[in-house]
Amino acid sequence: TANTTTITFVFGEAKATASISVAPNPFAKIVTGIELIAAKTDYLAFDTLPPTAFTVKALYSNGTSELIDPSLCTFYPELGEPLSSEHKSVKVSYTVGNTEYTAETAINVQPVLYHEFIGAETAYLYEGLTPDAPRGLSVTVYFDEARTLSKTLTTFDIPYPESTIRANELGKTTIGIIVDTQTVELELDVLPISGYKITGLNEVYYYGDAITLDQFRAYAIYSDGATVN
Repeated sequence: TANTTTITFVFGEAKATASISVAPNPFAKIVTGIELIAAKTDYLAFDTLPPTAFTVKALYSNGTSELIDPSLCTFYPELGEPLSSEHKSVKVSYTVGNTEYTAETAINVQPVLYHEFIGAETAYLYEGLTPDAPRGLSVTVYFDEARTLSKTLTTFDIPYPESTIRANELGKTTIGIIVDTQTVELELDVLPISGYKITGLNEVYYYGDAITLDQFRAYAIYSDGATVN
């Protein structure tokens, strides 16, 4: 739609005016929105969203469109983030100047019906780490009543609350491991710190020398022989 505006010219005491029409440029290429197209919409819990599963298009005022590099967009859930059955859609945002454009598409994430922990009796955590994934523990999740559709994950593949590992008087601790929409509590052994070591320091320092944190590394040594920076 064209708008009429008045231009005033001033030169000394002289003044003149002119009316002009201002209208959108029919040849301009201005972003008016974005479109999110999903090549895949059905997932299992703990699947991740691959970048190749989605196409993002910029829509322009002249009726054309073009693909947008996914790395320039923000996705929720994030690409590579494990899905849960609570995720019902994928949202994407793309910013041009100070304007943010968003789009959304529905997805279906099949929930976990049953789960089975493997190695819970012998799995352990390292004292003092924040967070720490249990060593020697895995979980098999099932998606159907017949338990024919499943996947096995280590605890490095599934989320769990971030907290500093501290042992109780029995040398154990209770942590919550998130299995799809459930938080399952397990009591696991905690390996204590048996000693420390520092590397990177010079054998001799002179008066006036400075010791900075980036010069050395401190390690905790655990009873299984592992060292953690």
